[in-house]
Amino acid sequence: MSRQLRIEYPGAVYHVYARGNARQNIFLDNEDRLSFLAILAGAEEDHNFVCHADCLMDNHYHLELETPDGNLSKCMKALNAGYAQAFNRRHGRVGKLFQGRYGAKLVQKEAYLLSLCRYIVLNPVRAGMVEDPAHYRWSSYRATAGLEEPHPARSVGWVLSQFSGDIIAARLEYADFVRAEVDPKRPDEGMFVVGNREFAEQRIREAGSPEDWPESPRRQKFTHRPPLTEILHDANRDCGVAEAVLRYGYSQAEVAEVINLKKSRVSQIICKARED
Repeated sequence: MSRQLRIEYPGAVYHVYARGNARQNIFLDNEDRLSFLAILAGAEEDHNFVCHADCLMDNHYHLELETPDGNLSKCMKALNAGYAQAFNRRHGRVGKLFQGRYGAKLVQKEAYLLSLCRYIVLNPVRAGMVEDPAHYRWSSYRATAGLEEPHPARSVGWVLSQFSGDIIAARLEYADFVRAEVDPKRPDEGMFVVGNREFAEQRIREAGSPEDWPESPRRQKFTHRPPLTEILHDANRDCGVAEAVLRYGYSQAEVAEVINLKKSRVSQIICKARED
C-alpha cells in the first residue's frame, strides 16, 4: 500500500491525526486520555515540538504540531508507540492499537493554522457529543479560552497572540472566533500541503520531483498542479503534452480529450519526450 508523503523541515507545522485499528476506541476512559497527554508532554520535551491545538475523541485524535527541528517522524514515533505500549499494558492487550500510519498535513502557519485549530476543537460539537466546545474537557479549547490551566502538553501562547496582546481580550476573541462557525469545512480536505500556491509549490520542490516519491499516492503528489488547460495553453502542443503527463501527472486520456487528439498520438509524443 502506498504511504502518505512527508515533508519535514525546521519550523514546519502539521495537522496530525490517527484512528484506532478497525475504528476501535483508543481511549476507553479518562485515565487513558490523561496518559496520552502525559506521553505527549514527554515527547514534546524529548523531541522539541509544540502542540498548538488538540482534541481527543473516542477512536481518534487530532493535533496541531509545530516542529522547530523538522523531525515529525521521530516525534510521532515517540508519541504513538509510547501510547500504544501504555494502553496495551494497562488494558492487558496485545497487537496494533492504531489503524495504519498516522496522517499528517503540512500547514502554512500564518494563513491556515487558526482555521485548523478551530476545526480541531469543534470535533465534539460536530459529533453531537456537546453543544459548546467549553463543555468538552479533552480538547485544548478550554485552556486556550482561559477556562482552565493549560496542561503541560498544550501551548496556547501563539494562538492567543493572533487575537490580541492583552490576554483577557485574546481569550474572548478566540472564543468568539471558534463559535462563529460551528460546522466549519475542514481546511485541509483532500490536500497534503495546506497553504497558498507559492507555499505549496515551494515545499513540493524542496521534497524533490514526483518521480522521487515512490511511497506517495498519485493524488497527493499532484494536489497543487496547475489546470490542464493552463499547461497546454502556455506551451507549444508537444511540449505542453509532455509537461502535463511527465511533470504534473495528468493521464494521457485526460490530455487527449482536452486537445482532441487520439490517445495513440499522445503516447507517441510522450515516448519521444522521454527519449529526448
